[in-house]
Order: sequence, then C-alpha cells, then structure tokens
Amino acid sequence: MSQENINDDSKRPVDLIRENRLCQDIVFADGIGSSGKGMLSHILSSLDRVEKQSNHTPFDYIAYIHWLGKISDDAAWTYLKTEADQQLYHIMMSRDVNFRPRDSTGVMQNAFRWKYFARLFMSEGDSVIRRINKERPILNEAPHDALRSAPLFFKAFGPSLRIIYVIRNPYELILDWDRRGFGQRIGVDPREFQFSVRINGQVVPMFMMNYSEFAYDKLHPTERLTLMIHFCLKTNLDGYLRCTTANKEQILLTSFDDLCSKPLEVVDKVCKLLDVAKTNATLKILKKENLPRKRPNVTVYKNQILSNLDKRFERYHTELDEMYTQFISLKNQ
Repeated sequence: MSQENINDDSKRPVDLIRENRLCQDIVFADGIGSSGKGMLSHILSSLDRVEKQSNHTPFDYIAYIHWLGKISDDAAWTYLKTEADQQLYHIMMSRDVNFRPRDSTGVMQNAFRWKYFARLFMSEGDSVIRRINKERPILNEAPHDALRSAPLFFKAFGPSLRIIYVIRNPYELILDWDRRGFGQRIGVDPREFQFSVRINGQVVPMFMMNYSEFAYDKLHPTERLTLMIHFCLKTNLDGYLRCTTANKEQILLTSFDDLCSKPLEVVDKVCKLLDVAKTNATLKILKKENLPRKRPNVTVYKNQILSNLDKRFERYHTELDEMYTQFISLKNQ
C-alpha cells in the first residue's frame, strides 16, 4: 500500500468508542473549589464499597476542553471511560496510589487505609479483574465544577455515575480563594494548574472569559474572585438545569452548611443515592473531619467583601445571591 493511501485512510472520520468497560460504578464529590469536596470524599471513603478519594485531573481538564468546544464528543466520552477504567484497575492494586500522609487524597486521610498497603503485594492482571467483579468497588473522584459538564459525564458513564454536588455560600468561597492567592496566581504561578485564556491581549484565568469588559490587570484580587466565582456558580447551575429529569435523579445536591450541621442526615441521603451502607469507619471519619461543627456568620464575610468593591460589581453580587438561593431551593425540592 502506498504512503498516499495510508495517509488517505488516516483521514477517514471514525468514532472512538470503549465498550469493554471495567468501572461499573463511579461517584463524583463535586463542587466549586473550596466547597468541601475533600471532606465529603473522606466521608464517602468510609461507606461500603467506596474507594478512597482521588483527584485525577483528566476529569477536570477533558470536561473543560469539551465545554470550550475543543474536543469531539466521542473523543471526550471515550477518554473519560478509559480513564475511569484504568484508575479503578490501578487503585485495586495500589498502583499510583497516594501514600503521602497529609495529602487529602492520601490513604492516611481516608478510611480503610490498611487495605491500600495490603494491595501493594497483590498480583496484577486478571486477578485484579476478578476482585473488581467480586467486590464491585465504587471509584471515588473529586473533580471541580463537574456539574457544568454533567450532560457530558452522563453521556459517558450513563447510569453508573452519581454526582454529589456541595453548595457553599459564594462569599465564603471568595474569601477562601483570596486566602489561597487565586486572585493573583492563576496564569502566573507555575505551581497553579488552572486553564488560562488570552482576552484583549491579556492572559487571564478561564473563569474570566465572560467578563471582557473588565481590564483584568486593573482589578484587585477580590474583584477578580467575585467574577470568577460568579462564572463557576452560573455555569454549574446551567449544567444542572440542562440535565434530563432522569439524570437529575442521579444527582444529590447538598450544602456545606448541611455537611457541617447535620452530617449523618447527609450521609443517609448519600447511602440511598449510592445504594450502599455506612460502616464502622463512618463515625470515625466524621469525628476526624470535626463534624458536626458550628458555622460562622456568613453575613460578616459578605459585608467584608462588599466594603471593598465599587458599584460596577453590585449586579454580580445580586446574581451571586440569586444563584445561591436557587441552588438551595433546588436542593430542598
């Protein structure tokens, strides 16, 4: 066959597929960054059949790329399926498992830590498949803003996916992002891994792509973070509203306040969603996460932020309040 024919064949349109699935159950502990996803993931790890928390970045990045229209549907679906299957295979023999003692995804911060040490000495290959078929593990991932791309994820994973989305007051998120320096670091700090885009000649966080009327370099960090949290909350809400009625049955909306004030009620709802039971480790993890706990007065945070902003941002804070209220209303339905 000539090189010309080979090149012609390589250009034929094909659909990528993956039907030889391994991961039959996956749960996302989802939310905007700093919403309490790590805390929720640790609680999930204490439930029957649920693996420890993982933060595999393809579940973030492929969703971002697809949402931006930079990748085809079939490529995104196939990549996500393959990633889930491979990560489940790896975790079942503690390959690429995090043993750093203080990391949120580390085995020491999750329940049943010793099983991950034991798996280090188990055989690979078909014996792993047999254990997966017998134990029916649930892959536990904690992506960021997966709800924004919920239709994509449900198309990829179908009925095997459950999403638990944590709603947190946007003013707390703004302050926590400010504490972590996100109003200055994204696109600048090489240790920060969020996507950036170029708008009006400036490199800005992807979360600023809808606010080109503002000169990013002229905004102070709290103003930038107000717009970024507005972007995340709005696009996540839009993603939820685009879900089918059937897919919404696979989503549990909860709140950071509920997790802190009545964690056992949240756990019971999670168990019902996942069709699993609590274990002896569940109360231990709740204690480790300091749950239940008292919550501060968020009005103080809100007033602190509003005192530093000019009138251009009044609209966005009004919309933040409205979207947060809408999310809480949807949670309570």
